[in-house]
Amino acid sequence: MNDLWRNHLLSAVSKDRDILLILFLLSCALRIYFAIALREPPSTHEAPYFNALAVSGGIGTNDIPLYPFFLRVLYSIGGSYNFRIVYIVQGILNSFLVLMIYHVAMRLWNRKCGIIAAAICALYPPFWVYNLMITTTSLSLLFVMLIMVIVVSSLSEITKSVIAAIGTGLGILLIPTFIFFIPGLLLILKRRREFVVTLVVILFPWTVRNWIVGKSIVPLYRPDAFSLKLHSSMYNINWYNITLLYNCLALIFKKTWSSKVASLTSFGKNASSYLVAYSYIVIMVLGLIGMIRRYTNKHRDLIVLMLGYVLFYAVFSVARLRFRVLLEPIHIIYASILICGKRRADDVAPK
Repeated sequence: MNDLWRNHLLSAVSKDRDILLILFLLSCALRIYFAIALREPPSTHEAPYFNALAVSGGIGTNDIPLYPFFLRVLYSIGGSYNFRIVYIVQGILNSFLVLMIYHVAMRLWNRKCGIIAAAICALYPPFWVYNLMITTTSLSLLFVMLIMVIVVSSLSEITKSVIAAIGTGLGILLIPTFIFFIPGLLLILKRRREFVVTLVVILFPWTVRNWIVGKSIVPLYRPDAFSLKLHSSMYNINWYNITLLYNCLALIFKKTWSSKVASLTSFGKNASSYLVAYSYIVIMVLGLIGMIRRYTNKHRDLIVLMLGYVLFYAVFSVARLRFRVLLEPIHIIYASILICGKRRADDVAPK
């Protein structure tokens, strides 16, 4: 693993070190600016729920544990309900996506593609907005990218399986729908036993804790927590009808689907919603075209991972368009591959 770190990761990054540092700092600056400039906290369904758990504690057997713990740590530093410190820290953490998405795009295509993907990631308006919410969206991106980095890496199969399981397990404790990545990982990982064992080690303590607290077996969450509508599990709403999926799909190309985020700048709410919506549509379309036109066998594992997520998402859950965030990194990567164009024979990704 040390050899991989020196010979592959560091050697590749070192060639583009200056531009990646600039993009990383630019990403941090933009996210911190919006966190400071925001005049009022955006309203989301999950904010009161997570804030209550972070401040008063009392996480129940159906509650999501990881994000309230994250908030509690930040509130212990900056004061209870200090949303600004949450947005700043989420923005800084989100900026590491620039480096992670560079690595995945570089591995799949070439260094030029990696730089393009990193630049899009730094300047992509939806990523700015996700940090300005008291919800799991921003942090979930880090775990998605961790899994993608592992899938395309040259690590040993055992190491891949163990790290992928750790990322998936923590992701499930952050957002229940991470469980839909498991089928794809089981298909592409060669050491499935190690993956399953590590995943059980990560998740079993929380199941035991739920059994002790609730005096009944609750494997992670109640079923409706997987419906992609987090506030349903907060207020004991039953399992949703899957036919709502088709109603939600009609909203994809509308301009008002995004969350009602308070004014990011002088543009105001409507302008910020349009900016976020249209930028997502552009990246989604370019990404889908890139998948079709630039697909190679080297991309198979990543595509299987994401297709598995989408399939189980569609069959077992109700579409909530803002949870498309878990697919946005792959759209950015393939949009970058499309923009980059064909590779020269001497400009290929390292093995």
